[in-house]
Amino acid sequence: MTATTDAFAELAPGVFSFSSRFVEAKYGIVIGARAALIIDVPYFEDESQAVAGFATARARPPHRVQLTHGHGDHVLGAGAFGGAEVFAHALTPAVIADHLARWAAIRNMPAEELLARALVPTVLAAGEITHDLGGVHARVFGAPGHSPDGQSVLIEEYGLLFAGDTATTGILPATEWGNSRVLEASQRMLARMEIDTLVPGHGDVVVGRDKAREWLIWMADYLAGTRDAIRDGLRCGESDDLIFERASYARCVGDRFEPTRNNMTRRHANNARKILAEEREAP
Repeated sequence: MTATTDAFAELAPGVFSFSSRFVEAKYGIVIGARAALIIDVPYFEDESQAVAGFATARARPPHRVQLTHGHGDHVLGAGAFGGAEVFAHALTPAVIADHLARWAAIRNMPAEELLARALVPTVLAAGEITHDLGGVHARVFGAPGHSPDGQSVLIEEYGLLFAGDTATTGILPATEWGNSRVLEASQRMLARMEIDTLVPGHGDVVVGRDKAREWLIWMADYLAGTRDAIRDGLRCGESDDLIFERASYARCVGDRFEPTRNNMTRRHANNARKILAEEREAP
């Protein structure tokens, strides 16, 4: 299977999303009068080539890439973007090295093989930056929690947010590599913004301010509700098995997601385990 033109969608003038076959992942292409900005790069080589070619065909070589965080499904497309300026959070190089080493161990493959495919950030920043692309501005700001280096990108002229994995509509929020409290705070921060179009890290694009806010609040409430259930179990001195029964999929997720979609029950179980560990470590 290879990438097709059907994978691209124009969300606003010169602003496109690309839909990957990797767990419904979404990536961005923003084309201004002077430059193009690619937001994250696909995991699969053919998809990265398709994104680069899409921008170049519109007379804007993709010489800028903005990473929302350093996880493998957002950085493993180096072959298509040679010579590009790669912008990232100051923590991202360490996150890339750590995350890809873990991925390699899970996949039983040499870490060097994955690292060779990863984009190397060339411009690092700890605070906000804005890409002036010519008639369109992409403001990058911190939105951590899924990963300590998490960032989101707001296309200011259109109220259009590329959220990275801080917001997801095709999978549950993922806390395994980050911190659930920090992620919840980032989601509530995004919910207070005037977002007219929400492009998640994974899942369907959400159009409409009220719908975008509702999704963001639901995700934050999901994390808070799972934490509350686990705290109740800890206060009662229950075993881990009983605590996880309290924080069941039915109670915490309900019918928001089909349980078999993208291994959703496993994703919730991972969150419950991570939140339990956080609560036990809390002062």
